[in-house]
Amino acid sequence: MLQGDRIKDYINNDLYLNRVIARTAGRIDQARFVLKQKLIQTLPNEEANSLHGGPKGFAQQFFNVTVNQEQGQIILKKTLSETDDSFPGTLELTVSYTQLVACRRQPCIWSIKETRQSKTLSRSPILN
Repeated sequence: MLQGDRIKDYINNDLYLNRVIARTAGRIDQARFVLKQKLIQTLPNEEANSLHGGPKGFAQQFFNVTVNQEQGQIILKKTLSETDDSFPGTLELTVSYTQLVACRRQPCIWSIKETRQSKTLSRSPILN
């Protein structure tokens, strides 16, 4: 993880550094796709395309944060619904970053857990 001195350094970076990329990781052409024979139109944020979850995706959100110092963890939680980001269904996302005591100078271990309120995609693109 990279460190910045100002919040705007995190917000104004086109490379999506230090961000949680979800519901999708990648570009959705024309910000639309077909799911279960229904055309889904999402919000564009890269010309006519939707990139990394669009302009209201997880990368643009503030998460609820808890710290577990005993386990060396930072846990981020956020829930987005269709009305929040234009993607179908509701998604609860938990991301945990763990720094192992034995490897303080090594990269941390991270994990992602998702809970969907309704069946949408068979697999989450971020987890593929």
